[in-house]
Amino acid sequence: MYKGEVALFIVEDLQGTRITAFEINHEEEIKRRCKRGEFVCPECKGLVEYRSGSIRRSYFAHKKNECSYPYGEPESEQHMNGKIRLAEWLSSLFPNSKVELEYKVEITNQRSDVMVLHPSGEKWAFEFQCSVIPGLIWEERHQLYQAAGVKDFWILGSHLNDWMMSNSPNYYLRRDLERSIFNCYGYVCYLEDQGENEGGFCFNILRGGSLVTKTILDDTDEFSCHPIEIVSILDDEFWDERMLNYYVDPLLIKRIEHKPVIYTLVHQRLLEIEKDRNKRIEQQRLDREKKNRVKNNEFYKQLLQMRKEQAQLITENEKELFIKLCIKHGYSFKTLPGIFFTEVKNSHLIKTPPFVWQLWVYDKFIYSKQNDKIWVPNIKKIQKIEKDWVLTN
Repeated sequence: MYKGEVALFIVEDLQGTRITAFEINHEEEIKRRCKRGEFVCPECKGLVEYRSGSIRRSYFAHKKNECSYPYGEPESEQHMNGKIRLAEWLSSLFPNSKVELEYKVEITNQRSDVMVLHPSGEKWAFEFQCSVIPGLIWEERHQLYQAAGVKDFWILGSHLNDWMMSNSPNYYLRRDLERSIFNCYGYVCYLEDQGENEGGFCFNILRGGSLVTKTILDDTDEFSCHPIEIVSILDDEFWDERMLNYYVDPLLIKRIEHKPVIYTLVHQRLLEIEKDRNKRIEQQRLDREKKNRVKNNEFYKQLLQMRKEQAQLITENEKELFIKLCIKHGYSFKTLPGIFFTEVKNSHLIKTPPFVWQLWVYDKFIYSKQNDKIWVPNIKKIQKIEKDWVLTN
């Protein structure tokens, strides 16, 4: 490609049929027809030549290297490859829509890099802007699209992306073009060809925030989306799963409240996350209950075994006292509360099983309310009970 040359992917024959450069199968025939003057630029109707090679993409170029189209710009390899990649991405994203390169908007005399023609009649223009143009020129082109009823998306070349190139923590929009796009859309998007070994093309996107100085953005969100196949378009914005996961936050979701489709999507994900969280908490509770049941069952098995062993050691006097107290308080050996099997200090010095003397203490001092508290600091206090010749030590 020659310096300053305006390359064309789409030309017309003398009957107005569109010819796409990279869909040509018989190159020699196309070159002969170009020499006969059978192909022209769709805009200025000037004659074109067909150029091809083994390294670069095939394309058409003006024979006189000039075009009357007001928005024509010198083509570059970056721009050629980028808009083809965008066309491929959009074709996969909208399989029921028609995707065309270098589409002419008759009413405004604009030629879009890529145009998506939806079955509904809606038109979406995608401009891959690699050259630096003033913000006023961009606003003029944006307003022309609006006047024509065309929704326009602007993607910048990665060489304009200063914040990705810098080690500074700030996000920069150094050019008037970047700031104009950001002030209009609330985001700015760059397309970068990382090469096949690094995942191919990717989008780098700054979303939201504000310009705290002429060029520095604050409180903005940054995303690197690669490959571009993971990116879709929602609410007229570039969107992918990473952004969804990022905004699933009670604080960050507020930043997209003005985008109803995106906000609803994120809000639904938040509800799903909360539902899953509650489900996990409930399952953890059930697991704990199950574990405790197993633990308690084992405990009560051991308790019953201990009771049986203690019951075999009971004397006739102790048995008589125990039955009497059980009848009085409505207990049986099986229903006796575990509190009466408590191991306390020095209790091993008392030969009478704990469930007997502890039930007796309960009846004597707590049930009868003779004392608010019972203290058993040493065995000598218990020895006073021996006067009744019921308990033994």
